[in-house]
This record gives sequence, C-alpha cells and structure tokens, in this order.
Amino acid sequence: MQPHRVGLSRRQFMRGATVLGAGAASAGLLGACSPGQEQEAAPGGNGEEGLQPPPGAQTGHIETSPDDRHAVHINQAFQALLYLPLYIANDVGFFDEEGIDLQVTTAGGGTQSWSAVVGGSADYSIHDPIFPSISAERGQADGVVVGTICNGQAILAVTNDQELEVTTDTEEFMVDRVEGRRVATQPEPDSQWVLMRYLGELYGVEMNDAFENMQVTIGTEIGPVLQDQADIALAFPPMADIGLAQGLHELFDFSHFFGPFALSGLCTRRSYIDDNPVAHQGVMNALEKACQYAYAFPESAIEIAQHEFPDEDPEVIASAAERCLARMFVPTHAFVDTEAWRQSQNLNLFAGNIEEFHTIDDAVNNDAALRAYRSIGLAKLTLWQDGPREIADRVAT
Repeated sequence: MQPHRVGLSRRQFMRGATVLGAGAASAGLLGACSPGQEQEAAPGGNGEEGLQPPPGAQTGHIETSPDDRHAVHINQAFQALLYLPLYIANDVGFFDEEGIDLQVTTAGGGTQSWSAVVGGSADYSIHDPIFPSISAERGQADGVVVGTICNGQAILAVTNDQELEVTTDTEEFMVDRVEGRRVATQPEPDSQWVLMRYLGELYGVEMNDAFENMQVTIGTEIGPVLQDQADIALAFPPMADIGLAQGLHELFDFSHFFGPFALSGLCTRRSYIDDNPVAHQGVMNALEKACQYAYAFPESAIEIAQHEFPDEDPEVIASAAERCLARMFVPTHAFVDTEAWRQSQNLNLFAGNIEEFHTIDDAVNNDAALRAYRSIGLAKLTLWQDGPREIADRVAT
C-alpha cells in the first residue's frame, strides 16, 4: 500500500501543533450552523442585504409522529460501544416513537459504510466523519455530516509485553514504547492510523520508518498482539477491554491527550435530507434523546451495552461502557461540536486525507440536531419523570 503524502510540511505542522493540544474548551453551539450561513456580523440596516439570522438560528418546526412511518437504513462501520447512542435509540424505542422503522447493517469499515450511502444502498452511515470531506474533494458534494455519535478519542493502546509500562506522557509513549515496534491499527484513512501518523511526526517517531504499522480490519486490532504478530494495538471499546480481560495491559489512553474530538459521526446525503425532511428530523430527535438518556440513566445505558454484546463477559462490557460515559465519549447532545470538528479536520489535514480545511459551515448540517435540542429540552424533566425505559430491541444480530 502506498503511503499517503503528508499534507503539511513539518515546519508548518509544528507551528500549528498546539491547535491540536489537549484540554481545548468546547465551543458549544456557537458556530454550529448549517451550510451557507456566514459567521460574520450581520449587516445593519443599510438597505442592501438586511439583517441576517445568527449562527445556529433555526426556522420552521418539523413535526414527527409514531403514526407517520418512515423506513430508514443506517449502516454502521462495525459493532462497537463508540456507537452507543445508536443502540440506546434503537433498544428503548426512540426511533419507533419518532415514526422510524429502522434497519441497521454492518459494513466492516468506514470506507465500506460511507460507500453504502454514496451508492444509495443506505440512507445514513456511522464512522469517522472525515469521509464526506474526502468525497467533496473528489467532486461528490452531496455528502454531509449531520450528527455526533462519539465525541472523544476513545482509543486505548494495549500490549502483551510486560516490560512496557503504562504511561500518561504522549512523548514517552511514542519515543520509549512505540519506536522500533510494530503497531496494529485499523486501515488508513481511519482515525487510529491518522493518529499514529500525527504523533509520529510530532515526536520524530515516524510511521514505517521509526516504527512499523500493521493495518487490520476494524474491530480486530487486538488479534495480532494476542497472536504475537504485533507489539502494540490501538483499539476501541469494548475490543480494548476484551483484550485487557484476556491478559493484555493498557499502555496509553489517547483521551488524555485530546479534548472534544469528532471521532464518529452520522453521515448522509444533502439530497436525502431535502427529500425526507420528516424522516431526517425523526432520526435526529431519536439520537438527541439517546445522548441525553445515557447520562440521565447511566445504569440503563450500561445494560443496553451488555444487551448489544450478549456473547461477551457482562462485567467487561460494563467496564467499557462506564469508561465511555466517564470520559464523555458519548456526546451529551447530537449536534456536531465546533471544537471537536476543528480538531478532526486539522488532524486529517496533517495526514493528507484532505487537501484543505472544511469548515463546519460547509461540511456539517446541524439544523435537525439543533432543532431536536431546542424542542426536546432537558428530557429527564420533560419526558422521563417515571425513570428509565424498558429494553425491548437489539441492533446486534
């Protein structure tokens, strides 16, 4: 496989490296507006353009009903706790009460999942939200990100080498743990691969020079370590936690290094939104409820996680789900956060996955997610005063 060219020179990259540092504060709703909305000050009554709506302004209520049914197909890259909002919305009936007859399929990777939407066999896909930006640069401008599914770097580095000790220092991880070893990641251009490219450049431990990268199917990253084919694996929950239960130990937690980060998003086509506004609003209403439900009733969210992974040790799944909630990988709301989006774009720009920065105005349509946020309010007070809901369905087959 030919290596991607690096999109920025080392000097340019190092000059802007602090942009990607940890602890950046979330920008919240400001700037989270739909394509075409400018974030400049509105012109003031000069008779030429008139007043413009502020960023994030929503017009027109879209009513959904459980009696107005819409068939919706969502394709997920793989089955993982990164996608817990999807499972909550499905398993406790949020999609159903929004009139959504949901079908969920699993592709086996982000590229394949996004291809299902581009090709028209799926209405939505869930994966690294960089793919619509990549498509836009290839002339396919119909793709758009419409929501957040995982809002943090939910990646653990794990190893079977007892001489390698856990560290919270990123430079120490790269220089003293990674250099000279083989690291298993999901395939390029997805997030694990991008992250190792970035850190390698940042600390002078470059991929396929100072360390070897082994690319494997998403969700199988711990396999090469367990089989002594790789020294280190990067893995998502619950796969990382399953590896820990099988004798691997944690080496580095990437969430210590990054603040908000658009790791997994809900993607679709702009034309689908135009043709199916009620169905689209129903999908985003269901996911907004799910994000709030996870924190309103964390014990129920953990039970749903266990319900979705029935063949795994319930205690291992519970531990993985607790980490997703404690680290706030599950977004508190379904709209795409401005700072999280900026972090993702900068990282992918560095790695050469994209040739230019795609602003949230151009690449994200937060309209329905923000409409859901405003219309639902604080759901624990408005919808769930009687406590958690019954688990009645399952995505996993």
